[in-house]
Amino acid sequence: IGIAQSRLGKIDEAINAYQRAYQIGYLKARSALRLASLQAQQQQPQQAVDWFVKARQLHLVNAEQELMQDPHLSKLVQDAKWSKVL
Repeated sequence: IGIAQSRLGKIDEAINAYQRAYQIGYLKARSALRLASLQAQQQQPQQAVDWFVKARQLHLVNAEQELMQDPHLSKLVQDAKWSKVL
């Protein structure tokens, strides 16, 4: 549901869907990564960092690669908040 919502430009609905997925334990690391991307897209850098940290704590494979490939997250890497993450 989150994927469809985000592709339709319904970012708030996509965030809600991914938060529900995360809460019930469905692909938690991947859900956290998508939430980080969506928060970055919404110009919420601190929330993006927080969700990315959760994704890494859940042992997301290739987290740094995902970070650089995501068009929304890659724009935020220069933000000072990311130095704590990387």
